[in-house]
Amino acid sequence: LISNLIGVFESYLSTWIAQHITYDMRNSMFKHLQKMSHQFFTSNNQGEIITRMTSDISGVQQIITNTLSSILYNTTTLIVAIIAMYSKNWVLATIGILLLPLFTIPTKKVGKTRWELTRESQTLNDEINGILNETLSVSGQMLVKLFNKEEQEFGRYESANKKMIALNIKERMAGKWFRVALNTFSSI
Repeated sequence: LISNLIGVFESYLSTWIAQHITYDMRNSMFKHLQKMSHQFFTSNNQGEIITRMTSDISGVQQIITNTLSSILYNTTTLIVAIIAMYSKNWVLATIGILLLPLFTIPTKKVGKTRWELTRESQTLNDEINGILNETLSVSGQMLVKLFNKEEQEFGRYESANKKMIALNIKERMAGKWFRVALNTFSSI
């Protein structure tokens, strides 16, 4: 009961902190964008600007929420596990702790791969937002219809969307085999 109540409090606290940090980030970024010159808006992709205001800040919020929870949970688990292991058998506990650094190398490699895929996904998301902004705005939609480019614009969007789906699947699957191997090894 106490553990569950602490979990609820911890979840509320991390959500509250993440929400307030993103609130401040959104306000600061909007204020900063309001001060930018007209040239900034004409020379930069509208989709990229919108993505920075929406997806990037939401991503930061997710990281804050998940990271705070993970740090607290993993630290508690580690402390309890070390105490339990040493109370049972100090030799096996020491061997187990000495083996832990062997997991850092593959973990770093998987993390780097996921980071690269995430950056690629972000770039593609910018492209999709740009296409949406160009073609679905009032003036953009009028130009598309005026020059009869509906199919061409649909093809451009469909292509970017298809790439995004493949990239998202690849990103979600990155590291799954590593986790299977890690969990199997840990269980053994």
